[in-house]
Amino acid sequence: MGKKRIVIKPDLAIGAEALVEKEVLAETTKKKKIPKPARKRGKRYLQARKLVNHQQAYSLTKAIKLLKKTSISRFNGSVEVHLSTHQTGLQTKIKFPHSTEKKAPLIHLVIGKVDDSEKNLSKNFLALIKAIGPNNIKKAVLTSTMGPGIKVAIDKLDF
Repeated sequence: MGKKRIVIKPDLAIGAEALVEKEVLAETTKKKKIPKPARKRGKRYLQARKLVNHQQAYSLTKAIKLLKKTSISRFNGSVEVHLSTHQTGLQTKIKFPHSTEKKAPLIHLVIGKVDDSEKNLSKNFLALIKAIGPNNIKKAVLTSTMGPGIKVAIDKLDF
């Protein structure tokens, strides 16, 4: 950041004191924004991401199988649901058939662990969709900890 010295000379009509020069430092350059480098992903994530077609919405059973296959964490990661709804401020109480690890906001909710059976994860997902109402949901995405997101076709669900 270079600084340039600017000398200001006031009008001579003001008097003898006006002849005194004042110095003002002003910045001549602004900070330039440096673009962030593209996010680097690991080999395992990139391999898992190749298995998921992001344009396709999967059925619930296929989505859960794919979720287990693409989970890249070396620990028992969480299975999360990310929902886009038509309304804001939806409120409901949900009693999952199978316990989950924590309470979370309705839009971003943990429904189990990767090690849970596909049947238990399906039941928890369906209980969530029933509680919210399938008509209130625009999009549903399943994801495991550190794994790619998998779209779920809500219109193809069997209740």
